[in-house]
Amino acid sequence: MVDVYSNRRSEKRVPLKITIAISGRDANDRPFLEDTETENVSRTGACIITGHELRVGESLEVSALQGNFRSPAVIQIMWIDNKDGRRRIGVKFLGDTKNWIILS
Repeated sequence: MVDVYSNRRSEKRVPLKITIAISGRDANDRPFLEDTETENVSRTGACIITGHELRVGESLEVSALQGNFRSPAVIQIMWIDNKDGRRRIGVKFLGDTKNWIILS
């Protein structure tokens, strides 16, 4: 897949699948908790695969299922990939990222 946003990003993304949990409220304002995975990561964010309809600008809690990382995040973009039909969100972490997979 061609990454049309790579020139606009302030940080390099690394393709990496990490098992995570996300929680928050969906587009219908219902609370949810989902075990999922990242598609790629950066020092301050990630592309996350989700089965939920979510809203850009909404807050989530992101937790690594292995390790000691937990951070609030904000959804910056959401799209459905035409190749596999899976929904993806781009998030920016709002909390401390010292235990994230990519360090500064």
